[in-house]
Amino acid sequence: MVSSCINHPGFKHSLSELRDVGIFEFMDSVNRLQVYENTRALLGGSMSGFCDTSKIPKENFNFMRDYTIDINKKEFTDKEKEKFKSLTTM
Repeated sequence: MVSSCINHPGFKHSLSELRDVGIFEFMDSVNRLQVYENTRALLGGSMSGFCDTSKIPKENFNFMRDYTIDINKKEFTDKEKEKFKSLTTM
């Protein structure tokens, strides 16, 4: 992850600065970069006519959207919810 982020033009930290960044700040940057790139690809595909946007949630076009996982959604099984809760309470 460090290598792919360092080599991305939109990543805001240099390798030497990463030594002072906490893991949560780093992972926030990684997730935010993924959301931004996915939104750009989606917008590019929709503007060029290469994808049908009628079934894509409108929130996916907002690169500033909340990217955190809502474990209360119905698509997660109880087993997956328990696993996620155990990972976040370490």
